[in-house]
Amino acid sequence: TLERRQVHNDLTALFFMAAFFLALHCLAFTVHIVVYAKNGTGLAMIAFVAQFLDLLANCMLFIVMLMMAHGVYITRSEIPQDSDEMSRFLMLTGVFSLSHLVSGLQAGFSVEGTLWPLGVASGYAGSTHALVRAAASVFLYTKAQQIARQEKSASKKTFVFVAGCVGTLWLLSVPLCMAMGGGPHAADQAFTMEVARLMAVVFVLFCTWPSRLGRLFDSAKPNDRFHPYAEFGLED
Repeated sequence: TLERRQVHNDLTALFFMAAFFLALHCLAFTVHIVVYAKNGTGLAMIAFVAQFLDLLANCMLFIVMLMMAHGVYITRSEIPQDSDEMSRFLMLTGVFSLSHLVSGLQAGFSVEGTLWPLGVASGYAGSTHALVRAAASVFLYTKAQQIARQEKSASKKTFVFVAGCVGTLWLLSVPLCMAMGGGPHAADQAFTMEVARLMAVVFVLFCTWPSRLGRLFDSAKPNDRFHPYAEFGLED
């Protein structure tokens, strides 16, 4: 049907790139774990590459969840340029990425000790990133509620709210697990963080599946080159 012919947008492109980097991260981290199990230290370079890929995947996924909470391509085509809303969006994205980068760099150059997905079970860098995630989760949930209240369509209202809840749970998984500490329960906490991220990835994948893309993301603003109905002469 024609409603399935919606063009892919920035949100879907970012998500598929995030999923690609996440898959590479899992591969590199698996190699590191195999070597870690044999010699107790692993491969420093592979561990650092895995952390960097994890950084890219998380930052892109964060932007995707933030865009969905803002209703971009769902209830509106974009966030108004030069607005306070856009300024807050960019500031939060920058702080999240910077704190994740610092935490990842600290983890990348410290490959001894307890194995941890984030690389930092304690310390200023990891704690700062955890606090940023907690603050971002509150902002994302509040924004999703605000956009949902303004939307008239019941289906989109529900979706934006659910997207906000999924993003909030994913963001809160890291600070909650880090607050519980490492020690003998570190493996269980690491598994919980990975499951929370996988839940967010599966949720977005379900939403961006081709059979649902045109129904849900129907507020995109296609350009002259990528218009879903261009071949029918319906570009206006």
